[in-house]
Order: sequence, then C-alpha cells, then structure tokens
Amino acid sequence: MSENKLNKQLIVLDKLYQLYDEECQRFNSVCQKHCADCCTRNVTITTLEGYRIIKHFQENNQQDLIDKIKNLSNKNRFIPKITTNQMIEYYMENKELPEEENDSSWGACPLLEDDACPTYLLRPFGCRCFLSQKKCGDFGEAFQDPYLITMNTIFIQYIEYLDNKGFTGNFTDVLLYFDQEKNQLKYVNEEMDSPTNLLPNHGIKALMIPPEHQTKANALIKRIHSCF
Repeated sequence: MSENKLNKQLIVLDKLYQLYDEECQRFNSVCQKHCADCCTRNVTITTLEGYRIIKHFQENNQQDLIDKIKNLSNKNRFIPKITTNQMIEYYMENKELPEEENDSSWGACPLLEDDACPTYLLRPFGCRCFLSQKKCGDFGEAFQDPYLITMNTIFIQYIEYLDNKGFTGNFTDVLLYFDQEKNQLKYVNEEMDSPTNLLPNHGIKALMIPPEHQTKANALIKRIHSCF
C-alpha cells in the first residue's frame, strides 16, 4: 500500500463517517456528553481507524493517551474471534460461530476522562454506532431502532472491506500494535504478519439485511458506494 492509497482510504473513511452521521438524524437519540455507559473496554476497530488515531496522537504530542492505554492493557477486554464479514461467510457456509467472551463489567475505555472522550472527533465506528433512544444506565442496555441495527451492520461491513489488507481487533490491541513505528510501516507497506489478538479483514460476500429493511437499505448502499 502506498501513502497515496492509504490517504485515499482515510478520505473514504471520513466520508463514511459523515454519511453515517447524516443517516442517523432520522433517529431519536438521548446520547450526550458525559453519558458514557457504552464507553467500555470492549470496542473493536479496524487497523485503518487505529492508524488514523495513533498518527493523530503522535502529531499532537499526546503520548499521555498512549501511556494510558498501555497502563491499563493488563485488564480483561473483548478479544474478537471472528470479523463481521467473516461471520456472514460462516452463516452462508452453515459453520458454527466461535464462542466469544464479552462483559461490560470489565470496565471503561482506557481513554475516558470525566465520562468524556478526549478523542471524540476521531472515535472509531464501533463507538459512533452506539445510539440509544433511552438512557442505557437506567435500563442496563441500549434501545435501538431495528433499522439502525441493520444500518450499523452495513457500515461495519463496508469499513472492514475498505481496510481489505488490514486487521480488526480490540481498540487497545490495535493501538498498542501501532505504537511501534515499525508496525506502522508494515501497515503502510501491506506487510503485516499476524499480530497478536488481531484478525485479518474480509471482503463482502453478502450484506446482512432483513427483508423488511431492503428498500431503505438499497438507497443507503447507493450512497455508500458514492463514497468510494
């Protein structure tokens, strides 16, 4: 991957984020600053998103944020065993999905400060897609419109596809991998081996869309394609 190709991918990523924000205006959401029940240690991201975040940290002398991630890296966190696009391949092939352990009680995101995100504008899609119609803290879970769940899955699939030579993993694992400059170069040159706890991204073999959402989803997919 050349620097030029990577920059183009980052531009597409920004377009997808912007499109998602536009599409989300149709949903009622109670989410606001200092509402951080969903900000756990269990968010997954792609290496494209992680690269963007780590470069921002380095360019803005925010080593303290990287240190916070390092200092809390011994804590339990969600380690995915399958990516979203890979999961759909399993469904298509009637394969049994691997068991994954995920527990919100493992704690908050290592970057959280006073229940607010210091990198809010750069937050990955795994954070952006947590929208709820009721306060999660009052009910112990998010309340999401069924179409929003479908829409989130579609965006996750395309973001994984966009980072087709990269990997997916827990926020902590991706950021710690990129904390070493040699690994940033490996990513730019498409020479990543098999980093610990990271999964290779897959292309899109099918989109997971319920029949009742097909019409709205088709219009969305056209808009997504225009971002590439």
